[in-house]
Amino acid sequence: MPAPKRRAADCAIPSDGLTIDTDRGPADLVVAHRILQGQPVEATLADTLAAYQLAAGGSVTAARPIARALGVDEKTARRGIDRARAAAAKKQATR
Repeated sequence: MPAPKRRAADCAIPSDGLTIDTDRGPADLVVAHRILQGQPVEATLADTLAAYQLAAGGSVTAARPIARALGVDEKTARRGIDRARAAAAKKQATR
């Protein structure tokens, strides 16, 4: 399976209402939601991680459309979701 398409992130442009700032750069929420819907889209790493964090339900169910959108296998998408959830839980626990 080919690697996901990546678009360049422009960190010089501040985030507005449709983007969020992450440690991986600005994440476009429109792109993240398109990923969750299974629509093929060029995405940055930040967009992909935002989609993983926004994934609802079980990681198996959520992984199917994400994998389809990014052109990766479901196992890769499940690992991404699980890692994003673990990182969010760890971040929440340190607050």
